[in-house]
Amino acid sequence: LVEHPVVVHVDCDVLILRPLDELFDAMLGDADAGTDTGSAAKSTTIPYMFPAKVDPQTPIPAFFTRDYNLAYYGKKYPGIQGGFLVVRPNMAVFNDYIQIITEGNFVKGSGWAGLGIGNFWGGRTIQGVVSYYYDHFHPRTAVELNRCLYNSMSDHAKPECLKDDQKHTPKTTEDCEDCTATNIEDIRTVHFTLCQKPWVCSNWKTNDLCQNMKERWFRMRRDWEMENLVDWKPPEGKLKPEIFHGYCKHENKKGYLPIDMTKLKP
Repeated sequence: LVEHPVVVHVDCDVLILRPLDELFDAMLGDADAGTDTGSAAKSTTIPYMFPAKVDPQTPIPAFFTRDYNLAYYGKKYPGIQGGFLVVRPNMAVFNDYIQIITEGNFVKGSGWAGLGIGNFWGGRTIQGVVSYYYDHFHPRTAVELNRCLYNSMSDHAKPECLKDDQKHTPKTTEDCEDCTATNIEDIRTVHFTLCQKPWVCSNWKTNDLCQNMKERWFRMRRDWEMENLVDWKPPEGKLKPEIFHGYCKHENKKGYLPIDMTKLKP
């Protein structure tokens, strides 16, 4: 993908709510100033997770978020969340990844190279490999974004969320930012993990942000159908129509009303 200046990788259960131009501008530099290499110095308005750990002079090769819910208390490396990555394609980086994977130096119980990186869900694959690359081989290059605003999972991380220092000292729950309290109007992207997939039609009691995330998903689906389907009619599902917009007849995935692709406009 080196023909593209920036590539955004997201899972299929990610919803983009706002443009990500601020990230692209930071990566690519300021065209008006004649520069083509972005650095953190040009991106002071971006909500970093830990601003003190960002090197303002280093060109930004990638943006990511971490999943602190998968971290083990006292461990140094929480995993990079594999559902949201913004990268500048680079063949040298790609070849480095190939080398890591083909070497396969993953030690059961202690992660990549026995360093404790990857001893979590997805640790043998993207979440562990990317963590290994940026935490061990190239620290302080890729930039961690505020997980409550990018790739928000509507979660309140456990005490394993970490302190702004080089030792990643665990803090208490009271010190960890509660992403469930974030206004959805401020969020750039959401990720339906802990909140469950919208098409499961889950009606179990969740926080307000999770419900708002689902409502946005179904609202965007409705708007797309109104524009792209022939003879569109409002769906008649009765399960919390203020959230599911008529696309859930009842709770669980059997109650979900899929898109009728036979009505797609030519």
